[in-house]
Amino acid sequence: MRTAKVAVATALVAGATFAAALPAGADVDDDSQPVVLEIQSPAVGKTRGAVVEVTFAVNCRVATRAVLELQQPVLRKARGAAVEMNLRFTCAAGRWYTLSALLNQRVGPNIATGSHTRSESCTGAEQRATFVVLAEDHPFRARSSYYRASIVLSPDYSRVDLEGEVQLVNG
Repeated sequence: MRTAKVAVATALVAGATFAAALPAGADVDDDSQPVVLEIQSPAVGKTRGAVVEVTFAVNCRVATRAVLELQQPVLRKARGAAVEMNLRFTCAAGRWYTLSALLNQRVGPNIATGSHTRSESCTGAEQRATFVVLAEDHPFRARSSYYRASIVLSPDYSRVDLEGEVQLVNG
């Protein structure tokens, strides 16, 4: 019985030490996925024929957010019929992502607009995507435009949005 108490105490100390060493602060966010650690003590008291198994679980959250960046320059193609947008992103391996880009630009009294979307599996390493965004009603001009790029991760639909003004240049 004394050996069983020692095993329980050892498992509790090991679990508390692990919990104290877990990341906190900037690496942890609301979109994090739970990670469960189980520490099991070895069988003890074999000489008396007793086996004691202790399970100690620690729940923590590890950041799973993606990183998304629009690469410059954004190139205007075929006299404004399309633009080429290069996106750089990172997301956790094994997850699926949907990456989308939208571009709007004032052209006289009208709005030139276009969008593109794709879905694939995350690799865990830095990935790059080149989107050819087709102008829908009016050609894009070589000047300032407003863009929005988003990455949505499955299965929890966490997302990262990036938006702002970008200069289109002839390519």
